[in-house]
Amino acid sequence: MSTRMSRVLIYVRGDHSVEEYCFFSRELSPVLIDYQEVGVTLLYDTKTKHTHLCLIKFDPDNPKNFIDESQKNETSNNSYPGIRTSQNAQCVYSNENKGNTKNDFQNPSHLLQMSFSDIVPVKEAILPFDAHLVSCICFELKRSRIFRRRFLKFVARNFGFKPFIVPTSVTISHVCEFFDSVVLVPYVVKLVLLYPKQKIDYAWNYRIGSQITRRLMLDDAMNWLSTLGGGYSSLGDYFQHHAEEAGRISVQQLKLAEQMGDPIMSARCRLFYAQSLMQRGFVKQCKIIVRAQRYFCKSLFASDDKLLALYKSLKWRLLHLKNNSITIS
Repeated sequence: MSTRMSRVLIYVRGDHSVEEYCFFSRELSPVLIDYQEVGVTLLYDTKTKHTHLCLIKFDPDNPKNFIDESQKNETSNNSYPGIRTSQNAQCVYSNENKGNTKNDFQNPSHLLQMSFSDIVPVKEAILPFDAHLVSCICFELKRSRIFRRRFLKFVARNFGFKPFIVPTSVTISHVCEFFDSVVLVPYVVKLVLLYPKQKIDYAWNYRIGSQITRRLMLDDAMNWLSTLGGGYSSLGDYFQHHAEEAGRISVQQLKLAEQMGDPIMSARCRLFYAQSLMQRGFVKQCKIIVRAQRYFCKSLFASDDKLLALYKSLKWRLLHLKNNSITIS
């Protein structure tokens, strides 16, 4: 499906570029961009002082928009980054778009295959919105057809779709001179970004910074203790003093987990300690701890796979120990 079959175009206009865009059909379904089309960009005509909304696409038979290396070097020091001048069209366009257009612009040989189509709206609506609100709107527009329908009704009721007025400085011959084709879109919604004034909360920054530093130190200590505890626990099946050392490390881990306020990590540390008790022969105390952690696993809204696997491993080891004791007796 091509953009020529689209009925609605909604795009986000930044300072000097198109930040986001999407074409929709009559049924408000997203229109799939043709594989030969790259994306949407802004093109500024230095003669008429008018900005055009353009569709960029590959056209192997049109070497119109070639930029040589000398002009590329001359235009690399513009006041806005990522903006260059086309030699024949005498226009300035921005390559800050979605997709892979940036790499295509950086390689002049690819520009031999690129052509520009002027996107002309029949009716348009201009909505100046907060940047944070526009981010939420774009997400919902792509996700929900119901939201798209209600959003367009909201725009038509509160802002209205007004006929697009072509500037007097732009003539038909002028457009045909600089564009390969014209794409008519019945309805265009332009969301103009209004960046809010950001206030830096230094007091909250100091407060949260100390909490992050403390959490990083606790995580680092927990990682060290987990490594040491795992080594001692692996040898605890063969040496009594290694099992005792693994139990002491598990107690230290439990204290750290309580300071971090992590109940799942606390449950893991209790299971680590229960394994140390089992290795030292305190099977009854081990069963009490394992049974308590089983109830804790069932009370979680979202099950933790690592905690559940640790509980099952201890459960099977206790069952294996019980079967071996019956067999020996």
